[in-house]
Amino acid sequence: VANSYTITTADAGALLRVIAKVSYPGLAAVTKEYKVGIPLAEGQYFVDILTTHVLAERIGWLFEEGITLGYQTQYGAEYRPNNSVTRAEMATFMYRLAGSPAFSAPVKSPFTDVSPSAGSYKAVAWLVDKKISSGYQGASGAEYRPNNSVTRAEMATFLYRLAGSPAFNAPQKSSFADVSVGAGYFKAMEWLVAQGVTSGYQGASGAEYRPNNSVTRGEMATFLWRMDSKELVTSAS
Repeated sequence: VANSYTITTADAGALLRVIAKVSYPGLAAVTKEYKVGIPLAEGQYFVDILTTHVLAERIGWLFEEGITLGYQTQYGAEYRPNNSVTRAEMATFMYRLAGSPAFSAPVKSPFTDVSPSAGSYKAVAWLVDKKISSGYQGASGAEYRPNNSVTRAEMATFLYRLAGSPAFNAPQKSSFADVSVGAGYFKAMEWLVAQGVTSGYQGASGAEYRPNNSVTRGEMATFLWRMDSKELVTSAS
């Protein structure tokens, strides 16, 4: 018979983590953790995004627009806002943001590392058709590298091209201390700034873009929401 036990709970979105620690005479304490699902509140779409979450409105918009349904788990759909966005996910996000336009994907994949049977294949092939992405040159041919995380530099280029690469005169001085005017993504990044899609971070020496950082799913919700609210993607469909 246990001589002592403790039970604690921790809020994890709409999941209740129940942690039980049981001690028996002469034995080490045993700790067990359980997750208990809690019904979603009105206006809540994912178990890990409460309606009070700072990004709840924008992430909810993604769900309502059919841009993402999240990850399905035994406890319900999770958005996982802190996860990095993969290049496969980015393709699907952009294709759906453009309205999932009618498109017949080629029988043969344009990339050696993306199979026509992949869930993201149609979206990836659409990106190629719209000249939004040409991938990388690999040892055996063009590669999309679908599992790679999307950097903020890549994100700028993707979204600028998604908008149809509109005419834009980039400033002669960078808006950010960590981005040179000679960077390949400079024009795309400055276009995002001019459109109010991103403002970067406040660093020790001024504004920073942090181009090599991976974009999180939470950040991407904001970027896509702003692109849509400003009607910046109509020319890509």
